[in-house]
Amino acid sequence: MLRLQLIAIGAALLASSALAASEYYVEHAPGMKACSVAEKKPDGKKTIAVGGGHKTKAEAEAAMKASPDCGY
Repeated sequence: MLRLQLIAIGAALLASSALAASEYYVEHAPGMKACSVAEKKPDGKKTIAVGGGHKTKAEAEAAMKASPDCGY
């Protein structure tokens, strides 16, 4: 019984890490100065991607602050 519970917990942990965002994007809404970090790639209609994807949220935030499109 304990072994089955441990297997279930291990499977849940693996599934949760697989569902985490694998890339972060800096998105910019046309006509606005502000940018934001998104877990999904912008669609190109309402928001536009500034640069490419980033592996971590911290990298995306640093890229957002360095971008002249974002008003920093």
